[in-house]
Amino acid sequence: MDDDNKTINDFGRQWLIYRDNEGFYSSMELFSDITSPLINAGEITDCRVAEIGNGTGRIVNMLLEGGAKYVVALEPSDAFEVLCRNIKQPEKVTCLKITGNHLPAYGDLDYIFSIGVLHHIPNPKPIVEAAFRALRPGGHFLVWLYGKEDNGFYLSFVRPLRVLTKRLPHFALSTLVRMIYWPLLFYMKLCHRLFLPLRIYGGSF
Repeated sequence: MDDDNKTINDFGRQWLIYRDNEGFYSSMELFSDITSPLINAGEITDCRVAEIGNGTGRIVNMLLEGGAKYVVALEPSDAFEVLCRNIKQPEKVTCLKITGNHLPAYGDLDYIFSIGVLHHIPNPKPIVEAAFRALRPGGHFLVWLYGKEDNGFYLSFVRPLRVLTKRLPHFALSTLVRMIYWPLLFYMKLCHRLFLPLRIYGGSF
């Protein structure tokens, strides 16, 4: 199995377990946090847009809430059924069970979004090329990636933890996540008031 298929299958299994999109995780507030200052939510009103790598559909629903006229949703994993079920305005959405490099060359899309996806793909060039073929002249391709910049404190904590977590069975891993959730949430709240490490990230939540 190549790396792309392994990544798709791994995420598909996760989205089949964690199907719901609730709270801040699926809010327009988070969408604005991700996309600003490049665009604001109002700019997608009445636009034709696409999202590459939908998971359970939270970004698709944000785009719809932001007033998108039409959305093309691409999800290649087994979570495709979850995506289809979670979409709140299905009459405005075309769901395609394909990878990003197979995005049809519509040539009329105003925006294409890829949120937290391309860094998982060993060779993202074909996806980028497909995206630009699908955009209208003057359209925009917005990509959100994980970054290493200014993340030294975070990585010094996560990398040793990952040595353990990637070997844990799912039940043990989900229990560990529940244990650290509330302390992490408290820390993020403190970031609003104090200049703590990772304030630039934690303070935005």
